[in-house]
Amino acid sequence: MKKIMDQAVALDVDEIYVTIFPTDELRYLIRSFEVFGFAHVADKPHPDGAKEWVLVKNMRVVLGDVEMDYPFVKTKGVNKRLLSIHPNYHTKLFPDSILNNESYDLVTDITPTNGIYKIYICWMKDAATLKRGDNVVIYRMGDGLGPAYYRAVATSICTVTEVRRYMDFDSLDAFLKYTQYSVFSELERRKWYQYKSNFIVIKMLYNVAFAKRVIRKDLLEQVGIPSDAYWGFCPLNDAQYYKIIELGGADERYFIH
Repeated sequence: MKKIMDQAVALDVDEIYVTIFPTDELRYLIRSFEVFGFAHVADKPHPDGAKEWVLVKNMRVVLGDVEMDYPFVKTKGVNKRLLSIHPNYHTKLFPDSILNNESYDLVTDITPTNGIYKIYICWMKDAATLKRGDNVVIYRMGDGLGPAYYRAVATSICTVTEVRRYMDFDSLDAFLKYTQYSVFSELERRKWYQYKSNFIVIKMLYNVAFAKRVIRKDLLEQVGIPSDAYWGFCPLNDAQYYKIIELGGADERYFIH
């Protein structure tokens, strides 16, 4: 679904549609389309009397919901933050935002592990202040293979859908189920819950992969993020945020101002 929508943005199309039989087995799939803004607008009849639903997403209409408007990002009136991700987890979470390719084409590179929702678990207490709709710039920390000045990079934009803490889960099973698509192993997650770690679970939409990676040097010198700021979870003002988008070569059509 993400690849289809990325292609639609790249081609600047008005609508996307899909046809699907409304069987019990496919109800969950239909609901998944509806969550991301597809609406049942017509039926496609078959000679045997069966009907396919025609689901359409209007790419020109803003509905005012972070999921139904996906992949578009509302930027006005929301907080912006820089969120650091350890290199070991970054590529698994954000496969369209790999470091190796300076001229990466997110439309032609088909990644089977790609997904719209991303789950990240951290211990940065200020991350609990995130709210639904907040914009997050993903920052891949240095990997030790060279100076972080050049190897640590901003790679993508995500939109927060939900933030939970330890006390928001009434059982281990509930926590494991909610975080099952994170990059962390079940063993790690069991341990954190068992010891009542003060963790924060961030659920995000993976909206935009930058065409160019914005290195730490540029974040310091051109964006103006202070060197003594806490880069694990750092507030960004609008000017800094839009400069990162500009340096990242992100398609402006993704952003709702």
